Amino acid sequence: MRKLHDLLHSLVTSNDINLRQWGNVMTLIAASRDPHLKNFISKAEVEDLYHKTVKFLSLHAHQSSALNLDLEILRHVGGEAGYAKSSNNPNSSFHSHTSEDVIMSGP
Repeated sequence: MRKLHDLLHSLVTSNDINLRQWGNVMTLIAASRDPHLKNFISKAEVEDLYHKTVKFLSLHAHQSSALNLDLEILRHVGGEAGYAKSSNNPNSSFHSHTSEDVIMSGP
């Protein structure tokens, strides 16, 4: 029973970390686009974190999972902010659009 508890705790902790990182990157992308806050944000650092987070989530998100939806939202927001265009980033091994990507449209 203890091993099951430890496994569940590990999974919950891992998912919590994934969600926190996703939220941090989303917040930094929003701040980097704000007319006042962008002066305090390094676009290069946000872009690096964006690519690392997408890469990490790509490894852990299953196609039907909520984490995959979070990944697609992050890709969309990153694309809107101009971060997905530089997929030639040496730290990134994903392509910004695959045949399985969800196309999202804004207002």
